[in-house]
Amino acid sequence: MFEGAFRNLTLAFLLFVSFFGFPLIGVLGFQSPASQESFPWQKQIVGIIYGLICISGILAALFPKSCLQILNRKRKKMAPNDLEQGKAISRAVNVRGHHRMCGHFSSHIFHIGSKTFCASCTGLLTGGLLAFVGTVLHFFYNWQIGSSLFFFVIGASGVALNMFSILLFDVWIRHLARVCLNFFFVFGTFLILVAVNEQAQSFGLNLLVISFSFFWLLTRILLSQWRHERICNTCGMKNCGFR
Repeated sequence: MFEGAFRNLTLAFLLFVSFFGFPLIGVLGFQSPASQESFPWQKQIVGIIYGLICISGILAALFPKSCLQILNRKRKKMAPNDLEQGKAISRAVNVRGHHRMCGHFSSHIFHIGSKTFCASCTGLLTGGLLAFVGTVLHFFYNWQIGSSLFFFVIGASGVALNMFSILLFDVWIRHLARVCLNFFFVFGTFLILVAVNEQAQSFGLNLLVISFSFFWLLTRILLSQWRHERICNTCGMKNCGFR
């Protein structure tokens, strides 16, 4: 019980810091005068760092099970008997990727032919790929987006809406909506970074945005994990290895 309360408090803290980041970045990026700081390869360095964040998000979407195992080491400490029992139940439930093929997760996956895909991971993957391409174009080929404030608001809305949807409306979200929400989550961080870079031209502020982007990604992963655990806790299957 204490562990559950501590995890809820930790998640609440992560969400508070995440949402606090939007007005903080907005004020620093659009209310402060443009920075005069500049040094060779400044823009390219920012692009490389954010590009690595994009790659980490792409890998998390391609290999969600490995990502969750890293974040949830507790499963590795299961007793041998419990572990074997969990594997047997996993086979009975029919796990595809990192989702259980049961009614509780039917809106989290979709099918194309005989293949099963995670809707959230599909959105994260496509958003990460497009953000990576945009990063190369903007930071290495000087592509500009135009209205910085408009795209900052669009990007912040995409990131915030994704976390709000998991927190409050997850049970009503269908497959296509999950794909779109997660696409705009990743691509939203790209829009925020590019908008702030064009407006403030500050290396330090760019690093702050990148730090928050990584923090938002981590918070989103932990929030999704929390939601999945709550779904499993409503299941009537006894001794389930996922509960």
